[in-house]
Amino acid sequence: MFNVPSGQTCASYAGGFLSQSPGYLLNANDTSNCMYCPYASGDEYLTTLSIRADQKWRDFGIFFAFCISNWALVYFFVWSVRIKGWSFGFGAVARWVGGLWGKVKGKGKNKEKEDGKA
Repeated sequence: MFNVPSGQTCASYAGGFLSQSPGYLLNANDTSNCMYCPYASGDEYLTTLSIRADQKWRDFGIFFAFCISNWALVYFFVWSVRIKGWSFGFGAVARWVGGLWGKVKGKGKNKEKEDGKA
């Protein structure tokens, strides 16, 4: 957005610039708050992000396959842990963390007993 000197429109002020640059003015006849877009189309903007518009369906398919595979993995792991009872080795880790946490909590209670607070 930019403002023009008094007595001029957006098109008259930026006309020389627009003849040499890509893009367009959104409100060419206004006298304030001129809006310029440097891209003539969405495809031009996508090229700055290294995205080709002709590959949009391929990219959508990859995204869709990613979503479906994540959904399937969530249900697989819920089924395998809740229904089948598999732990994938995390049971030992959970017991170790739980034991460590119990020791930390236990020391805190012993400290309170020693101070005469409990």
